[in-house]
Amino acid sequence: MGKADEYAVEEKCSELEDSFEGIDVEDEVYTINEELLAKLEVEMDEQTKLERKQEAMTMKERGNEYFKNKNYVEAAKLYTEALKTCPATFSQQRAVFYGNRAACFANMNKPSMAIEDCNMALTLEPTYLRVLRRRAALYEQDDKTLEKAVEDLKLILTQCPTDLSVQTSLQLLQRRIEQRDAKMKEEMLSQLKNLGNLVLRPFGLSTDNFKVQQRSDGSYNIQLAK
Repeated sequence: MGKADEYAVEEKCSELEDSFEGIDVEDEVYTINEELLAKLEVEMDEQTKLERKQEAMTMKERGNEYFKNKNYVEAAKLYTEALKTCPATFSQQRAVFYGNRAACFANMNKPSMAIEDCNMALTLEPTYLRVLRRRAALYEQDDKTLEKAVEDLKLILTQCPTDLSVQTSLQLLQRRIEQRDAKMKEEMLSQLKNLGNLVLRPFGLSTDNFKVQQRSDGSYNIQLAK
């Protein structure tokens, strides 16, 4: 790589560092500017790309050691450096870095950041089973995202149709969704009843004065009790 190319790469690296200014310190540590990284790669020759890939792989190995020792913060920082270093051409390796960092965030009790990294990894490698399992587990932690967990488990079954653990998890999730929906329905009806009592009270009535019957089509018929 000639001097002009070296200066161009250095200039892009400087832009990359500047792009992290003005944001929260915690975000600054982990933020990846994919657009700028892609611009940076345009200035590289193939040899430079390979060298940067190897540097990134070394960072990943160091991160793995921290992860084994449960030092998730340092591991996440190294995976981040690997992502900043590895050219976009090597999508499979970048998917691994994102997947590994997602595992760190999950252990650091940062589920939204973990899910975001899982999404990035799966954008690069849509059939990445380990990350699909990890994202499904993260979605299972929140009642609001149980359906997304089901979607991920179904995707896993398309690749591993005989996986009994996934089949069992899917059945348990369906049950949880039914229980959640039943609870939400009960809470909603209770709130509606309270609202109804508030409206009817000035007239000396309450919702107990009315009979509610469900029609065959699922709708409800409300009549004043005699």
